[in-house]
Amino acid sequence: MLSVLLLVLLGATVAAATALYTLLDLKSTQHYSTGNQAFGAAEAGLLDVINTINSRGIVNFRNDIVTSGIIPTTLTTVSGFPNVTYQVTTLTSGANTATDGIATITGKAPLSAERVLKVSLQRGGFLAGPGALHLSNDSAVGTFSGNSFRVDGNNWAIDTATSPPTASLDPSVPARPGISTRNDTVTDALTNGLSSGQKANVTGLGFTTSPLSPSVETTAAASTADMLRMVADIIAGLPANGPLALNQISSGNLAAPKYQWGTAAQPLVTELTNSSPKIPGNVEGYGILIVDHNIELAGTMNWYGWVLFKNPASDGIKVGGNATVYGSIWTPLPAFSGNGNITVDYCEMCLSTYADRAGNGASNGGYTPHPVTVTSWTES
Repeated sequence: MLSVLLLVLLGATVAAATALYTLLDLKSTQHYSTGNQAFGAAEAGLLDVINTINSRGIVNFRNDIVTSGIIPTTLTTVSGFPNVTYQVTTLTSGANTATDGIATITGKAPLSAERVLKVSLQRGGFLAGPGALHLSNDSAVGTFSGNSFRVDGNNWAIDTATSPPTASLDPSVPARPGISTRNDTVTDALTNGLSSGQKANVTGLGFTTSPLSPSVETTAAASTADMLRMVADIIAGLPANGPLALNQISSGNLAAPKYQWGTAAQPLVTELTNSSPKIPGNVEGYGILIVDHNIELAGTMNWYGWVLFKNPASDGIKVGGNATVYGSIWTPLPAFSGNGNITVDYCEMCLSTYADRAGNGASNGGYTPHPVTVTSWTES
């Protein structure tokens, strides 16, 4: 009996030990799995931060990202995993407040699993524009008058060796949307509001002739608030004096017969500050053109670079002559009206060369929106 009892006790001890080690192994496996989930959540948060920034681009990291509030710091649940979350816990500027930043993202999972990523970000190279015409408004659509316009997201190259410069299609650069919008609501409203003739005039990425479908795409790029911050960054970064300083131009101080606002060799940042400047003659310009309110183009305009309309009225872009923009236009509303012709052709070289280094922007890393890249990271 004693031998049997000892054997039973030994078997029970072995069984208990086996169960304990099995439980410990299971717990270890669970903690390993949830730790990986927490790390994956932190990575998801980092990707969310980078995508949010790069859909807009930045001119100044501190102004456009850190103080703007575009990066949410609320707890976010990973889709499909209700117990897995991430949160941007800190977002600060780096040593160079204009170009560098640091983001700290915490990922959490069950069993108190937690991983923290501290990531250094830096403003990178040129970012292709969202489209030939970008509508920065989240709701309003604006109007197109008649069929005397063309918006083309296919890339055009400029040859400045000829006078005037010649333009030709360059298929080596992928096409952008003819018109880019902030959300599907604006995309649908704009697309449905275009006549057949107007739809045929909006070409680029996604354009088809059968069925007729204009190149209007949702890109979630810069909002009007983003654009206004970028304008402020550009103006604040301009040199105080010299030939590359900001030109404050209104209808009272325009010189005839031809207005030269920057050249290919020396592109400028030009701001039209008058409430509704009328430009009766010929305009040629390279760089960045900022229009504070409305504009009336009664003559011929050729612009190579980036045009930003801050606050046009519903019919505030009046075209009585012929206007051509090679590069990109950003505006809350298209607001084209009048009996003239306007052409907006996407031109990557005009943005990366003329707009980015306008007003001595080359010495400041450029004035067009740039993406960010990860330069280093640590995990804890």
